[in-house]
Amino acid sequence: TRNCILADEMGLGKTIQSITFLYEIYMKSIEGPFLIIAPLSTIPNWEREFRTWTELNVVVYHGSQASRKTIQIVKGVYRFHAVITTFEMILADCPELRSIPWRCVVIDEAHRLKNRNCKLLEGLKMMDMVSGFLLTGTPLQNTVEELFSLLNFLEPERFPSEQTFMTEFGDLKTEEQVAGANHRNAVNTKENISKPPINYLVNNIVLCVCQVQKLQGILKPMMLRRLKEDVEKNLAPKEETIIEVEDLPSKCFLI
Repeated sequence: TRNCILADEMGLGKTIQSITFLYEIYMKSIEGPFLIIAPLSTIPNWEREFRTWTELNVVVYHGSQASRKTIQIVKGVYRFHAVITTFEMILADCPELRSIPWRCVVIDEAHRLKNRNCKLLEGLKMMDMVSGFLLTGTPLQNTVEELFSLLNFLEPERFPSEQTFMTEFGDLKTEEQVAGANHRNAVNTKENISKPPINYLVNNIVLCVCQVQKLQGILKPMMLRRLKEDVEKNLAPKEETIIEVEDLPSKCFLI
């Protein structure tokens, strides 16, 4: 597949992973241009990480006259390898961004697209892109319907019908079921005052496990989700260092 979802838990470095991915395909002669769409507050971090991990020419686009000049084409050649912009620019229906054929579009905090009727999603569908790369630490917050919104955006031909998707997978409720659950925990085991008949319970469990296995099989080629507990065994142990400093004269005076 040309599209994917990186759904690692927060703190596992989705930003750096996506940047190094872009740099890797750039080094393999897929030179972009690339577009990163992220919250305004994270733009400085994206800039910093690009400079730290790559040699790509990256510009930030906010829609000002100066920004427009940075993404102008000179004799058919772009002056940049990657552009970092905000959700607000997509909502503003920016023609400069829509006119560029993007090789890959990275969307940070992609759970914002969970509402299929949101204007942001409509704006993104107007972008000219070859591949989409979604970043989210919460691929499923409330219902499987939210996951369908992401899948439909990435692969509209493969996931065309929300009704069909919900009929098949609408009973699944948790991230674990969708992204890699232990099948023993595939069914929500909330206690009920009146328990259903044993034969009904067994049939329901078998049905849910089949749904889990089928959905995970569909997602496996296009979505990766890891938790901190999955990778912490590969991390170096935490070291605590205490550094004592003398109080400043001004602080001593206040005391």
